[in-house]
Amino acid sequence: MRKIEFGHEAWRQAEEIGAEPGIRELVEQFRECPDTGMDSDVFAELCGRICESNTIYPAFYLVFPYMVEIAMGQPPAQAVELWEWMGAWISESYQPYAAGMSREVMDVYRESLAVAEEAVLDFLCRYDFSSHRDSIHYVTGAPFAFVKPELGYLSTMFDTELWEEASCPEGHMETYIIRRKGITDSGNRSVSVQETAWEEVRSLTDKMPVRQPNPWTGLLSVIDGFEDCAEKHMAKAVCRKGISQETPFPVAVFLYLYLLRNLDRAEEDAEFSQLCHRMFDRISCPACGAQFVFIDGWQHPFGTEA
Repeated sequence: MRKIEFGHEAWRQAEEIGAEPGIRELVEQFRECPDTGMDSDVFAELCGRICESNTIYPAFYLVFPYMVEIAMGQPPAQAVELWEWMGAWISESYQPYAAGMSREVMDVYRESLAVAEEAVLDFLCRYDFSSHRDSIHYVTGAPFAFVKPELGYLSTMFDTELWEEASCPEGHMETYIIRRKGITDSGNRSVSVQETAWEEVRSLTDKMPVRQPNPWTGLLSVIDGFEDCAEKHMAKAVCRKGISQETPFPVAVFLYLYLLRNLDRAEEDAEFSQLCHRMFDRISCPACGAQFVFIDGWQHPFGTEA
């Protein structure tokens, strides 16, 4: 995998004037002792230099390929946390500096995203989640984020209820409260008409082209081990098509929630998955009565990438 060498001018340009130690030195220190964990002072300092207050800094695009290489070389127990961090960085963060980076730097960065996507999918297939005590919402969202940041966005919303805006087909904007029992308007009046309107996901999946090459087919053997149900067959259909930058957002969300609920048995993951399934409810607009699937009208605050 290509990386921008430490002697490249781009590193000097990305360094903060007077900051010690330098970013290159921090990367070297972490690369030499990655098993010290994500709680180490070195990792904390490195994180602050590349991503802070939900904003990715220029140095991130230089550091990311090195972090991918480190994660690929670690034992699963250590790698899981680093994959979580990398997925969270990309899913949560506004990326205003991408446009100012050189074409060479961004080409190498995008190549590393493709490597990371394939590597973390392989990790999800091999990792024993039965021994993992914490939530896996970030690591499950990582391969989606590596394909396209907004596809991993849902993993950043981990909560027990969601207050989100959506617009009906007639253009009426409303704030809705999503709970596991259904969706209400801001006055706490139920607006759910039909629970989990999966027909749209099926229709969108059928229309998707098959990605070539497609690293997502590796998940098929994992999904085969899950309980047989309609959602299982839908998830396999999505994996056969593959997640790409052109994948409709509802399809990516569906597969993410399916994997989150089935890969892990953590109660909080199952509850979050159940909560977010409600985004596929067909609801009635309080202003005009027009019916629509919530996720189609959802006004999600996505960042952009150059």
